[in-house]
Amino acid sequence: MNDTTPFVVCPEHHWYIKRNRVTADRICHDCKDVSSRLEVALEKFSDEMEDYYFANVQTSEEFAAKMKLRNMLEKILQNSSHGRDGWPKSVVVITGSSVTGLASKNSDVDICVAIPDALAHFNSEIVAARTCVKIMEYRLADDEEFYNLVVKEKSGKPKLQFVDASIPVLKFTVLIDGFTIECDLSTACNREGFISSFHNSFLLRHYVKFDRRVAPLCFFIKKWAKNLEIYNPVEGRLNSYCLTLLVLHYLQCGLDPPLLPNFIQIYPSFFASTEQEFPQVVDFDASLPWPVDDEPYNSLSMGQLFYGFISYYNEFDFKAMSIDMKNACINRKRVSNDRCRVLDIIDPIDRHNPGRTLRREGLEYIQGILGSVREVFRNAALNDDDVRDSLPPFNALLGENQAFC
Repeated sequence: MNDTTPFVVCPEHHWYIKRNRVTADRICHDCKDVSSRLEVALEKFSDEMEDYYFANVQTSEEFAAKMKLRNMLEKILQNSSHGRDGWPKSVVVITGSSVTGLASKNSDVDICVAIPDALAHFNSEIVAARTCVKIMEYRLADDEEFYNLVVKEKSGKPKLQFVDASIPVLKFTVLIDGFTIECDLSTACNREGFISSFHNSFLLRHYVKFDRRVAPLCFFIKKWAKNLEIYNPVEGRLNSYCLTLLVLHYLQCGLDPPLLPNFIQIYPSFFASTEQEFPQVVDFDASLPWPVDDEPYNSLSMGQLFYGFISYYNEFDFKAMSIDMKNACINRKRVSNDRCRVLDIIDPIDRHNPGRTLRREGLEYIQGILGSVREVFRNAALNDDDVRDSLPPFNALLGENQAFC
């Protein structure tokens, strides 16, 4: 194997995983050594991680309130009102963590409206999206049911904020069934009615359901990253979706045996594969079409997986390598480093780069945090026998009070 292909296809090739041999092998001995020396502490850490997830994850009642908001928006936007025509062919969907199983209590909700007819009246998707979001603002402000639920300004007008960004968004807050829900409402105005975030959420939902360790691990890492300002796209760091993809990539390509298969390749008609090839009907409660082939079981605890995640990205060659989520592998970047993104991730479906928010100084900051956290585990493993099997308190490991900064 030449040095332009630093991965190997796992013996369990029907999972369609290409392991990152260079990075995974480099950290393998260290992870095994730390795991063996901190076995009891890492098991306790795993239990705390799982308890933290179930204590803080979005409740079924809160999700029901978000669905009630979705249903109300769809009714308002599809029907004619006050002399304005509705969008009868529009489809309103919830996307993001609210439907993947990774939302925390009191989290906001992302809702997207697919309006496939919009391009018949505009010469570009961005103009159509911007105009449709403004129309939604007027429609919602005029609706009595929405008016009774939305948070208002001092003047009594509905508090609606139009954000003219690369993806135009309408922001507002509603009170439904005792829950205060902040909403980001956007549109998809392509002719196919394709909603990238919706199909990505469907894929992530099935990864979360596949193994019980995935949700608590992702949930913990997102909160940890937020506490340590790793999750901070405004400051040139990572966004939530990118963080989740980094966890999934590690669970696929950074472990031997892998913990997660490549669903896109195994079920090409069940999940969207491109912006033109996607299922017309998506049921988030549906099971996978057929069972995944049995593989050697990866028995690592969540605590061991977290340390492996930290070590993997502490050693990862961001300068030279890109992450391909569609094919579950890494590739060498095709252009010189000064011309490409600091973090190059190929999205599993529409091939955009979810890592585009990361700037060079942001990567340096993150690498510093990863190194500091890794040293905490290493130092604990090297302690004398009588105190070896101990780690800092859970809140410190979670990064509260800016630990590790």
